[in-house]
Parts: sequence; structure tokens; C-alpha cells
Amino acid sequence: MGHGQEIEPGLQDVIAASNRLRHELYPVVPRRSDSLSDQLERDVWLIPESLQRTGSFKFRGALNRMMLHACRGGRPVVTASSGNHAIGMTVAAGIVGVESTVVVPTGASEAKLKTLRSLGANVLEMGDGFDEAEDCMYAYAEKNALEIVNSFDADVIAGHGTAALDAIRQVPDLDVLLAPVASGGLLAGSAVVMKAVSPNSTVLGVQTTAWPAMYESLHAGKIVDVSGSDTVADGLAGNATRSKLPFQIIRRDVAAIHLVDEDSILNGVRHGMIAERLVLEGAGAATLAAVLAGAEIPGTGPVGLILSGSNSTEDVLTRALAM
Repeated sequence: MGHGQEIEPGLQDVIAASNRLRHELYPVVPRRSDSLSDQLERDVWLIPESLQRTGSFKFRGALNRMMLHACRGGRPVVTASSGNHAIGMTVAAGIVGVESTVVVPTGASEAKLKTLRSLGANVLEMGDGFDEAEDCMYAYAEKNALEIVNSFDADVIAGHGTAALDAIRQVPDLDVLLAPVASGGLLAGSAVVMKAVSPNSTVLGVQTTAWPAMYESLHAGKIVDVSGSDTVADGLAGNATRSKLPFQIIRRDVAAIHLVDEDSILNGVRHGMIAERLVLEGAGAATLAAVLAGAEIPGTGPVGLILSGSNSTEDVLTRALAM
């Protein structure tokens, strides 16, 4: 499979990624949430990718992409990220021995910047917000003849899909799966798996009202830009301008995207800490937030919630606990 945006990954690509990554990933074990299962009167399974190596699911896609890239010659790469993809890429590039540069927006999460620096990442802070950082990354790549790794290309989507594959291997009767969505790599990868393995299941996305780019794009029938605002879910900030591949998968295979506001996300972070004993960042608590806020979830079978990351700032955790 090529790694251009035009070729969709299929289940075989996800299975191949799963085999490729298995020695480097931490095992993520779904856990039943008693409180949410009682609330919904059906089994609710938490899928804590927050406990994955690097503190988020992003390591899956980054490592799959970098392992394949190393096989293709492994020239130096550059990527743009608001944090977790950059962390995943830095660790993945180190594992396969490829030189990597990460472009993060100025004012990126201090927690994530601290992690990046501790990993010895080559970090460039450029651009106001993710969209500008991405534009700067494209210009920097051209000037320095670097290969661009997007957080949503086919190999990355296939890697992210392994989160859903691992979950459904352990909870085979999952009826509904919820995943957070920004540029759409995780949601698209999850949809590829669920629709192949369990065609009658429902896949739902969760996005923040502060940055409803994929939500608005689905309603418009094409990728549209929105002007977003600051959010406690920094991992969900930004437009999906270049995410053509995730968009086409999501448009076809995802039933709906639920929007959650800032208070709901903080409530999700709080619930994670107090009821589930899990530290989550804002984006990582988005699916929890949707369920707690009463999002409509079809069917009667087991529900899976992907908790995408744990790389929170102390400020967000403090605000959540103060609610």
C-alpha cells in the first residue's frame, strides 16, 4: 500500500500494522465502567489509550508510519502537531533510527512541550495555532527537502486502527464505538476496523464545540474551515483542511459526530479521575464527556469509549477537580 492520501487503508493494513507494532506497544485492556454502565443500562467499556506508550494512541500510527518509512529508505521527516502526534513521532523515529523534526504551534501545551524536550525532540515552535503551524511545516519541509508525515495519512490511519482492533478482540460484541475526532485519523481507523469486523455496529465521533471542523464538514458535505477558539481539549483544536482521506472514510462509515462543550469536557476529565481512577487530558475525556452529557447512543449492546490520551496540564486537572 502506498502512503499517499488517495489509497484507503483496509482491515488487512490494520492487521499488518498490529503484527508490526506488537512488540513496541503497551497492552491496553478495556475496563468496564460500573457508573456509566448503570447510567446507560448497558455495558460501557473504557478503552484507556491514555495508558499507551507516550500517553496517547498517537504512538500507534506514528510507529506504523515510521517502521514502513524506514523500510523505504528512511530519509529525515518533519511533522506538525499540537503535541501527542509529535511525542509519538519522536519516540517512533528514535526506535527506527530516522531523523525527525516536529513543528508545534507557539503556545502549545507546556506539558507536551516538556515531554518533547525530555525526549530530545527537534522542536520548532512556529505559527499561531495548529493550522498556521501546519502551513509553516509545509514551507519548512520544502526548504529543507524533508519528507512530510501527516497525522492522518494512510499508514498512520492503519496504525491508529489497531486501537479499535485490540479493543474488539477483547470485547468482540461491541455494538457502538466512540472516538474523539480532530483531523480524523483515529476515528477513520476505528471505522475501517468496525465496519469490516462488525458491519452492523455504529461508530460515533466526538468533537469540541470550540473546534467543530469535522462536524461542520460532514454537514456541508465537503471539508470546510471553521474559526475555532481556545479549548481545554488542545488535542482537538484545528481545522481538517488537508484530511481528505479521513474525511472520505468518516463521511461513509461514521454515523454521527457529537459535540461537547468546555464544561462537559472538564466534567469528563473529573469523572475520569474520581470515578474511573484515570488521568485524562481534555481530548482524552471527550467520549466520556459525550456520554455524561447524555449524547444519543443507538442500540442496546456494549458501548466502547476510546480515551485517547493522558498528557494533560496541571491547570486542566485542577480546573476539572474544582468543578
